[in-house]
Amino acid sequence: MASFLHSNLGPLKVGYFVATFLFAVVTVQTHRYFREFNGDPALFKILVMVIWLTELIHQISLGFLFHWFTITCFGTLGIYTTPLPQTFAAVIVATTIIALLVSSFFTYRLWASTGNVVLVVVSVVLVAGRFISSCIVADTERHGLTLTAFIAHGKPLMTTAWACSAAIDLLLTLALCYDLHSRQHMALYRTARMIDRLMMLCVATGMLTSISTIAVTICFLTMDNAAVWTAFYIPISRMFSTSLLVSLNARKCLRHAGSSMVIDMDSRSQALRQQGSKDSSSCAPLEVTIVRETLKNTPNLCGE
Repeated sequence: MASFLHSNLGPLKVGYFVATFLFAVVTVQTHRYFREFNGDPALFKILVMVIWLTELIHQISLGFLFHWFTITCFGTLGIYTTPLPQTFAAVIVATTIIALLVSSFFTYRLWASTGNVVLVVVSVVLVAGRFISSCIVADTERHGLTLTAFIAHGKPLMTTAWACSAAIDLLLTLALCYDLHSRQHMALYRTARMIDRLMMLCVATGMLTSISTIAVTICFLTMDNAAVWTAFYIPISRMFSTSLLVSLNARKCLRHAGSSMVIDMDSRSQALRQQGSKDSSSCAPLEVTIVRETLKNTPNLCGE
């Protein structure tokens, strides 16, 4: 019994608490988005609201599932002999919907930034593969299978879905970073620093989900007698949501950085005029114009 608690209920508990904490983070990020970006297109607002509502359903279903594992079946063999509750399928469906919406958003961002049809088509195929595999897994659980039977029947499809998920995240991250890097040599120094920030943001948001998905897959395939993979899988939908919301909310910081660049250049131009340097004052407005033009041509990576 002690071994069972450590290898199965322990990871489940960790995943549940991490998911609950990240749900609070998603809620705060959602509130910040609607407070600071009220002028965004209605489609973006609907996307954010649908994601938050889906996360709420995920959290409620996760609470029922956690109660079933730790209270209803605690100390008995019911966890192996009793069919899984429907809330287990609800958790899978909610995770699938969130992953679909977030990956679709980042795929659109890739197309808007690069215009590369081949990369977009590959991304769409991977997104569709993950979505179809996850839907079949959820439908399998709907037939009232026990935990052991569910893992045995759904193992190939679950592995396929997670492999597609990791491939999507890596592809989107590397493609966006390469596109930014290719534009960096054409930018001024301060604009290049902004591009560096964009690249760091892409890596941080993309690698978060891809590393988590890889960890889920490795634990699922190598630890047959333990449910360590649940500690990574349960909160993974929160990581998708957080990556999207951080990308949207980061626009304010990037705009502030861009405004600071222009203000600094304007201040320097004014100081040069006060010194009476005709040559410097005539060149300064041109430099400001270049900065503004460079910022304007910076690739749109935040969904605008």
